[in-house]
Formats: sequence, structure tokens, C-alpha cells
Amino acid sequence: EATPAFAEVDLDAPDAGPPLPLPFFLKPVSAHLSQLAYRIESPAEYAAALAEAGARIDAITAYDRALEGRTFRTLIAEELLDGLLVTFEGFMCGGRMTPIGVTDAVMHPNEISFLRFEYPSALPAAVQAKMAEVAARLMPALGFDRSLFNIEFFVRPDGSVTIVEVNGR
Repeated sequence: EATPAFAEVDLDAPDAGPPLPLPFFLKPVSAHLSQLAYRIESPAEYAAALAEAGARIDAITAYDRALEGRTFRTLIAEELLDGLLVTFEGFMCGGRMTPIGVTDAVMHPNEISFLRFEYPSALPAAVQAKMAEVAARLMPALGFDRSLFNIEFFVRPDGSVTIVEVNGR
């Protein structure tokens, strides 16, 4: 219930047209600092993003390729998400998830740039508990154990949560 609509895009064999209804968000499966991340509004923007990503992704993923010995020429298209951006921090050990805390992401007034984190979160306890429930199901399903992690969520005004990304620590 917390997973946004998404589609895989293979840079070496992309489909003819956009993989999701417009607009959507497009980003590498493995990247850093929002490199090659695009808001796609039209088929022309999609084609331009694929061309740029195809030309630059190997340089951006060089470190990941060196670590894992495989290429990272895959993008993910995701439905556009909205709401408050928050980060749930937790720890997995023996298949058991222990919540650590929730931080709120404060955005710059331009609504694009990240400004800072605030801890503790201002979200109601019930919303934070919902994020913990998602994490307790998701992390074991991913086979993640014996480490810290975080899950970035968007929280809508109705309290529903949507996963943005999962990061091991």
C-alpha cells in the first residue's frame, strides 16, 4: 500500500514511449545526489532524458560498478509524489525491526532544494507508527538484516505514506 506506481527503463533497450502516464519522475536505480533525476512532462522530455542519461550514467555509476562488478544502466520511472518528506530510521537484527526515529525534511522556500532535517518529527504518533509497520514488513522482505537503514517517505495530509527510497547504512 506504500509503493508508488513505477516502471523499469532499460537504457540499452528503452520502450518506444513513456512507461507511465505523464507527468512522472525518472531517475537511475543507482545514483547519488539526485544526478540524472528528471521530472518528465512530455514524450519529448522523456526522449531527451533518456539520451542524456545514456550518455552520462556510466560515469555517474562508476563506483557502484567497481564495487559490484556489474553495470547500472537502468532507470526507474515513478508516479509523482507529494506531501511532507520524512525519513524513518531503523535497525534490523534477527528479522526484528527496531525504530530509531523519524526526521522531517525542511525544504527551502523554493520547494525544490533541501534545507535541513528536524528531529524529532512533528508528525502524529499514529503516522510514525504506520511508517514503522511498513518498515517492519518491507525490510525482512528485502532480506535486509543486521544493520541500520532508513526509508524516505512522503506523507500526505490524510496521513497516508508512500515510499520514496530505501537506504542501507
